[in-house]
Formats: sequence, C-alpha cells, structure tokens
Amino acid sequence: MVPRSSIDNDSLSKREQLRASAWSQRFNMKSRALFMAPMTTWSSNPDLTVSADELRYYNRRAANVDYVITGCTFTLRRQQGFTRQFYAGSDDYVASLITLVEAIHGGGAKAILQVHSPGRMVSAELQTDPTIEVVSASAVRPDRAGYRTPRALTVPEIKTITHSYYDVTVRAIQAGFDGIEIHGANTYLPQQFVSPLTNHRTDEYARDGLLFIRELVDAVLKARGDARRTDFIVGYRFSPEEKEEGGLRLEHTFGLLDALCSWPIDYVHASLERYDRTSYFNDTVIVDALRNCVRQRKPLIGVGKIKTREDISRALSLGFDHLAMGTILLLNPDWRTTTRLNMEISEASLPPDIPPRMRDMLLKMFV
Repeated sequence: MVPRSSIDNDSLSKREQLRASAWSQRFNMKSRALFMAPMTTWSSNPDLTVSADELRYYNRRAANVDYVITGCTFTLRRQQGFTRQFYAGSDDYVASLITLVEAIHGGGAKAILQVHSPGRMVSAELQTDPTIEVVSASAVRPDRAGYRTPRALTVPEIKTITHSYYDVTVRAIQAGFDGIEIHGANTYLPQQFVSPLTNHRTDEYARDGLLFIRELVDAVLKARGDARRTDFIVGYRFSPEEKEEGGLRLEHTFGLLDALCSWPIDYVHASLERYDRTSYFNDTVIVDALRNCVRQRKPLIGVGKIKTREDISRALSLGFDHLAMGTILLLNPDWRTTTRLNMEISEASLPPDIPPRMRDMLLKMFV
C-alpha cells in the first residue's frame, strides 16, 4: 500500500514506479519519499531533555510526511551548538529520546535523529560560555561578530568525537529511531575538515581531508552492525559550496560525494536555500551538478523553498530522489490537508503549537 503522505506517483508508469520502489528498498527507503527537514527548535527543557512543547510540535507535523528528521542533537556535553538543544550524549538521556520517537511514530512518520558537532560555529550566545568548547580542524576564526578563534582539535580529541557518534547511534537504536543523519552541512565541524578555508592542518587529517568524515560514518555503521540492524537508515547532509573566498567549492563536494557513495550509507541530503538554485559563482544548476556526480549510486534528497505540490513535481523532475520540506511545515502543521497555505514567517502566520522559544527566535531572525 502506498503510504498516505508519499509523493504522488500518478505521473510515473507502473514499470517506473516498480523500478523506483525496488531501487529505494536497496537503501531501506520508501520510494519518492517526503521528509520533514531538520529545524532547530531551541526548546528543550533546562536539563536538555526533549520538552513537551517539542513533542507536540513534531507529532502534529509527522502526519504530513514519510520521515521526520529531527533538529540536530549533540554528542558531547562541552560541544553544544545552541541554547536549549536537546542532548543525546549520555545513557541518562535515552528515556528523553524515546519520548521523541514515540511522538513522531504516533504522528505516522519514521524518525531519523540528526546528529551534529558545531566545531567553531557554536552559536553567538554560547561563544563566551566557559563550559562550551569552541574547537575546529584548525584555529581559523569565523568572520562573524562575537565569534572567537577556535582551538585546533588534537588527534585524541578527534577520536573522542568519532567514538561519541558510535555511542549516540547505539542510543538512537535503543530509543527506537529508524535512522541517523550525520549533519555535515552548514559549516559545522565535518565541513570544517573538508573545506580548505578551515582545514590548515599538517597531519593525516590534512593529507586526507575526508578522513574525519570516514571515521564518523564508520562509527555509525559499526554501531548499526553491532546491533544487527541492517534496516537502520544512515544518511549524510552536506552543503555544496561556501561563499567565502578560499572556501568549499563544488569540486571539493564531488570528492566528498564520491566517498559517501562508496560507503554503505542510505542517502545523501543536499542543504540548499532553494532546491533549484544555481552556484554562487556561475550559472551551474546545483542539482544538475550533484546528480551528475552521484549517478544514482545513492538516493539524493533535495530541500529549499519546496512549498506546494507543484514545487514537489518540479523538484522531482530536476532529478532529486526524495524531498524535504522545512518552513512550509513549520507554518502549516496540517499541510497535507490545508487548502490555503501560510507562505512566510510573521507574527500572525506562526501556529500556536510552535514552541515559545522557537517562536521568539524565528521572529528575531526573520521578522
């Protein structure tokens, strides 16, 4: 039976539908699936357990999609990225994670836990917190007001981080999550190792800029294997480019994607402002470049200003295998059945079930 929230397949022939379904099943995935994109809520309880506000928020929106990718959690207590970011770095927090899984499953979707390490991109309000480490591949300060120069990680510290991804995957499986997404996008720590802007090391992590990524992926895959959960989904989110001079370019991303496509993960997820955007530097359509690189070795998830069923059809026609929706689900918790959509963030458009701290941050950032 076709899931109620799957993307409409009427435009595909029966043979194409069967081929797409069989291909997706190789990667533990539904065919042409809809995802709720990961969005920060800033709304955990003070002890960093998942709050009741967050549970209501996720539960309602899960009814619209096949998969919910949570806002990112973190794995080491001193490497928190945002205020009120829910935590998964201790066995004491498994019970909290279980409540999140139950809320998402209760809404009708599968649950994917997004995991991240901020590195130098700890949010501004935490930059001066003495309990938080501001670290990176190298001591390169972000060009942002209020951000300080990070400390370059030692090799033993890198090993501690990679092992923490094993531990958090074990907890995710124990809690009942259906998968994990490694957040390697948006200039966070994995991207800081891949980008020439931020990786000025002289050790093995410079000679192989993908070594840290491989160690993170290996840690997650080992936890999946040790649990004998071959059905547990493993994905990786990436950014195609950085705007800064000397930063990440498509050629670096192609190398990353070639590596990811050679490892037994289940999807790659492009972080894009618009699903159909062109390069920052020329008229290359990003999805064309990514599709030509991936060559159907892994499912490719697209995201960015996908709001309507017309957007969905066009994004699929451009070559994405699955699609993720963010702001439109935030503003329209009953998107699947709504006839009139809220399209832009405003005081009036934010639904009452948005957690209060998330509401305040959204209005501060966008209004």
